[in-house]
Amino acid sequence: MVNKALFLLLCCWSFWGSLPVYALEVEILWDRKPEYLDLTLKWSEPSEPSVSYDRQNNELLIRFPEGISMPGLPSAEPIMQGWAEVISLSFDALFIKLHPDLKAQVSPSAQQLTIRLENPYAGRVPLDQNTLAYRLVQTRLWMRQGRVLESMHRLEELRKNNPKSVSVLTSLVEAHLLLGNWAKALEMAEAAIDEDPLNEGLWDLRREILQQRGNEITLTARRRWSDGLFTENIREASLNLRFFEYLYLGVQTEENRYNLQQLRPIAPLVPAAAQGSQRRNTIYLGMDLPFNVSLKGAQQTQEELTGQQVSLYLYDLLGETRLISEQTLPYWGIQEGLLGNSSRSQTRLERVLRLGPSFEMMLALSARDYALIGDNLASSSAVDGYARYSWRNPRGLVEAVQSNARLEFEIDWVQETAHSVQVQLDSFAKAFDQKSVMLKGLISVSWLDELTTQAYLGYGINLLATNAPLAGFDIFTIPFKRGELNLGYNRYIDRQITSEAYLTARWKF
Repeated sequence: MVNKALFLLLCCWSFWGSLPVYALEVEILWDRKPEYLDLTLKWSEPSEPSVSYDRQNNELLIRFPEGISMPGLPSAEPIMQGWAEVISLSFDALFIKLHPDLKAQVSPSAQQLTIRLENPYAGRVPLDQNTLAYRLVQTRLWMRQGRVLESMHRLEELRKNNPKSVSVLTSLVEAHLLLGNWAKALEMAEAAIDEDPLNEGLWDLRREILQQRGNEITLTARRRWSDGLFTENIREASLNLRFFEYLYLGVQTEENRYNLQQLRPIAPLVPAAAQGSQRRNTIYLGMDLPFNVSLKGAQQTQEELTGQQVSLYLYDLLGETRLISEQTLPYWGIQEGLLGNSSRSQTRLERVLRLGPSFEMMLALSARDYALIGDNLASSSAVDGYARYSWRNPRGLVEAVQSNARLEFEIDWVQETAHSVQVQLDSFAKAFDQKSVMLKGLISVSWLDELTTQAYLGYGINLLATNAPLAGFDIFTIPFKRGELNLGYNRYIDRQITSEAYLTARWKF
C-alpha cells in the first residue's frame, strides 16, 4: 500500500511538473519629459497588484498575485538609468530604488498601472553616462572653437541635471579658468572633491589652481631708456600670501635709479636733482569671491606721498569688467615726474571681451588728475585698449618649427586729451596729451616643456611725435619645479619711443 501511494504521488508530481508555469505578461511603456518620467505597466488579464512606496528610502515595490514576465524591461532600463539606482524584476514583483532627489506617484486603473517619477527641481534631469560624456566633449569642442557662451550655458544645464557629476564639475573648472574667473574655478574644484574626496587627481587640481593665484615671490630687474632723453634702472621685489583660500595679502617695493640730465632743460627752475633715485612701497589686500567678484585695496607710499587704490573685478560669460579708483598715487609714468614728488588720481573703467581663446579685446575709459613737480596741475581724459586674435598651432608654423606654436595679431591704441592745465613750466603744457597706435604680429614657440620663446614685430604710429618700427622678445624657462625665469626686451611707444630690457624670477610655494 505504501509503495502504491508513493507511486501515485510520484505520477501526480511528474504530471504537475510537466505543465507549463503560468506567468502574466506585463508590457512596460515610458514617456520622458524634462520634469518627469512616466512608466506605464499594462497586462491583458485581470490582476490586482499591490503597491508599496517607502518615501524615507525612496523605494517602490509592485507585487502581483501571480508570476509575471516583462520582456520590454531591458529596453526600458537605459531610459530609467538616470532616474533609478536599482531596477530588479523577480518572480512576481518589480522593485525600483529611486535617486534620492526624486519622488514617485502611482495611479492604478483597470489592467494597467502608471508610475510617475518626478524631479522636484525644474530642469534637473539626470542623464545616462553615454549622453553626458558626449555633451561634455561637445562643450570642450565649443570652447576651443570660441563658442564660449554656448559652452557655458550647456555646462550649467548639465550641472543642474547632474549636480553630483565630477566630470561636469571639472569641466566647469576648465571653463572658468579660461574666462579668468579664478575663484569660481576653485569653488567648482572643491565641489568635485566633496563628491569624490578620495580622488587624488581632484586634490592635485585644487592645488594647481591655488598655485596660480597663491603664495609667490617675484624679483625683477628692469632697465628702461629713451635715446638721448633718460635712463631708468628699476628693481622690484614682491611677496603674495594667500589666506583662507579667497583672501590674499601682498607687499611690493620698487626702486628707480634714474638719470634725467638730458631732460634738465625742460625744467631748469626745478631744484630737484636730475640724477638720483625714488622708492615706492605698496601693501595690498584682496578677496577673490566665488560669486564672480574680486576686490582689492592697496596703499602706496613714496617719501611724503601716500596714495590709495581700490579695484573691483566683475566676471561674466563674455569676459570681465574692472573699475579702478586711484587717489594721489606716486606716479612715474611721465619721466619728468621723477624730478620731484608727482602723483596721479584716476577713475578707470575697463571692459575685457573674450570670445573664446582666439579673440580678446579691451576698451578702457579714464579720467585723470596729475600733480606734477609741485604746482604743475592737469586734468585729462583717456581712451585706450587693444584687440587681439590668435591661432593655436597653425599648420604651416608647426611644420616650420616642429613644435607647438601660436600666431597672434594685435592692435593697441591710446588717446589722452588734457582738458585743464595749470603749469609754471611751458614745456609741460603738452605733456598730458598722447595719441598713438601700434600694430604688431607675434609668434610664440614652445620648444620644450621648460622653454618657450616669444617674439613680435610691429609698427608704432605716434600722431604727436615720431613713428617707428617696434620689436620685442621674451624667453620663458622653468628650471625648477615651481619657478619661472623671464628674460625679455621691448621697444614700444609711451609718449616717446621707449626701450626696455628686463629679467624676472618668480617662485611659487
